[in-house]
Amino acid sequence: MNTLFLSVVLFLSFSTSALANLNLVKVSRSIIIDQESSEVFELFANTLNDHLWRDEVNHIISDGPFEVGTNYTEDAHIALKKNFITKVQLVELIDQKLALYKTQDDAPFFLSSKREVNELSDRKTRVTYSVEFEYKMTKHTAYFPIPKKIVWLAYDQIMKKYLLNLKRHLE
Repeated sequence: MNTLFLSVVLFLSFSTSALANLNLVKVSRSIIIDQESSEVFELFANTLNDHLWRDEVNHIISDGPFEVGTNYTEDAHIALKKNFITKVQLVELIDQKLALYKTQDDAPFFLSSKREVNELSDRKTRVTYSVEFEYKMTKHTAYFPIPKKIVWLAYDQIMKKYLLNLKRHLE
C-alpha cells in the first residue's frame, strides 16, 4: 500500500513539475456575441465545428461523440506547415459553460484549448477562447525560430480574427 501511495505521489509530482517546466505561449481573448448562449455553446465548444471560424483548419475527426474522453485529430495549415496534425482529448465539459481540450502525455507538444461561454443576458453571450501551447511547436510549423513575444503577438491577432469569424457566423 505504501509503495502504491509513493508511486502515485511521485507520478503526480513529476507530471505537475513537467508541465511547470514547459515554455508555454498563453493567449486568451473574449468577445460579446448577440446570440443565445445555448446556440453559441453548441457551435463554439465542439471542435468539430472549428472549420466554421478557424480558417486554417483543413479537417477534424473524432473517435466518438461530444463527451469527456473523446479524442480529436486536427489537420491544419499552421504557419508554413500545410498539414500540421494535432491530437487532443476533451478532458472537461461543463454543459453550456466550458469545454477543455488537451494533448495527451505522449504528444510531441503540449497544447490546451479552453472554450468558455457566459450568458450575459437573453441574447448577449461572452465567449472566451484560451490557448496554451509549447513555444517549441513554432519551430516545427515555421521551420525557423521566432521570438516568443512575436509568436504571442501574432497568435493574439489570429485569435482576434477567430472570434470575429465566430461572431459573424452566429449573428
